[in-house]
Amino acid sequence: MTQENIHVPNIIIIHGTKANGGSGLADAFVRSSAWQLYELSEDPTEKTVQNILRTVIENSSATSKAHAIILADQKLSFVRELEQSYIEEASVISVCMDRFRAYIGNDTVFYDALPSRQSAETRYDALAEQLLNWMQSTFAEFLTPRTVYQRYDIMPGMGLGSSLSNEKFCALEPFLLSPTTQNMNGKRALDVGCNEGYLSLGMVMAGADVTGIDIHRPNLTTASRYINAVFHAPSATFFHSDFFEFEGGPFNTILCASTFHYFRNRQEDFLQKAHALLIDAGELILEVGVSQEGGDQPFVEKYARHVDSDDCHFPNDAEYLRMAKENNFELIDKGRSVDQAGDPIPRFIYKFRACA
Repeated sequence: MTQENIHVPNIIIIHGTKANGGSGLADAFVRSSAWQLYELSEDPTEKTVQNILRTVIENSSATSKAHAIILADQKLSFVRELEQSYIEEASVISVCMDRFRAYIGNDTVFYDALPSRQSAETRYDALAEQLLNWMQSTFAEFLTPRTVYQRYDIMPGMGLGSSLSNEKFCALEPFLLSPTTQNMNGKRALDVGCNEGYLSLGMVMAGADVTGIDIHRPNLTTASRYINAVFHAPSATFFHSDFFEFEGGPFNTILCASTFHYFRNRQEDFLQKAHALLIDAGELILEVGVSQEGGDQPFVEKYARHVDSDDCHFPNDAEYLRMAKENNFELIDKGRSVDQAGDPIPRFIYKFRACA
């Protein structure tokens, strides 16, 4: 599997006339380093705009200007069709400007609420913020029925799935956050098996620079849309990659939640690779099912849950500690996680430190 950066950009098409407020709004976005401005020539064709959209989508993962403003000098009759055509690849909205008013479709109108004595720049900045907030709610509604497993219940009305995402992150927080600062500021974190990005987002909100990897591409597309269109949290990057083929790092923290059992007979290979990706004394946090069989002797329980096609491997506590020690990890802390409905194996969290 080739390592592929998955990024779903935000694209705002501002059409009307540049002199009638379009340029002012475009400049408000471009003042943020994440937005690239594309100005259309007079009387652009639909194909011209499609080519720009394709360029933005293909290049967004390789540049710091990951989102785009397309500024047209006239109203584009075909823009609604473009929004729908590219909805799987980008979060696209079109805006028609009338000085300090922004129109989206026939009903949604944003008014500049600041006093006229405020500078034009300040007023357009406020209007840009309103539009980003509108994008947040609009794409949250779009993503909710597409969220298969994780549940984004940190926003009202969002989320499906059965992963108990919020409860799981609450259990993980004491293991992830610095005990002195109670945040992850300045840390680089890798989320292995990141799924739809909920735990990645939690680490971003705690101050970390996060890389998420998963072998299921649709999960990563959903994760990228949540991060970009809904939460506007740019310090997360997602890769479609097998863990053993992933190239990156070094990381301060590696999180592997609800995923370790899928490595089956390569669990020790996972620990070796994780050690290589961590900085000296970096931390590995495993959120795992722990077999209650075998007593004090290392033991691996193998069985397939209703969601599994093959037997997964669930070590007991003695086996986790044996594998960790033999692969140069020492136990720092251990605690309970949230049990999954219908899964008889209880969940625990292990926090290990990489040793020399």
